[in-house]
Amino acid sequence: MPAPAGCGNFVANKQDGCEARLFAEPNCRLYMNTAVFIPEDRAVGGLWRSMSLRCGVPAPDPAALGSPPLGELMKNAKKRPKGGRR
Repeated sequence: MPAPAGCGNFVANKQDGCEARLFAEPNCRLYMNTAVFIPEDRAVGGLWRSMSLRCGVPAPDPAALGSPPLGELMKNAKKRPKGGRR
């Protein structure tokens, strides 16, 4: 990637079983995190410079993953103030 990225939308069918391995440096050096394609709103933080995409991975059990690290912030962001517009 030409510059560090801090946000990404990874889209795949659940049946595809895809994951994105994120790296902090070009050429897939310095492993940072894995973003798994699951039908759930889950933030993946950090800045990455390269990634490796792989499909055909067995789907993880969402219960085994635990709650997202930023789950409470995401829930609060979706709430609208009383009387707020849509």
